[in-house]
Amino acid sequence: MEGIASSEIGRGFCSGVHNSRGVHWRGEGGEQERELATKYRALADRLHFDYPYAGGLLENIAASYQREAVREDSKAKITKRLRD
Repeated sequence: MEGIASSEIGRGFCSGVHNSRGVHWRGEGGEQERELATKYRALADRLHFDYPYAGGLLENIAASYQREAVREDSKAKITKRLRD
């Protein structure tokens, strides 16, 4: 991957990582996504020096999961307000 560094391969890799999560049970809020963001950020940190392209892709995945966490937190707050 590092030698080619193609944007198409990068998009495919990111999609594959997200799709590999499969079916999951939705808890309240974005805690699951924050855990995934932490996992992929740690992987990115380990790879950045030797594999900057792959490390960047992993950082993008972490950022995507972090955005999802914020979105899920917002949805949980709205749902809670509507129930009260």
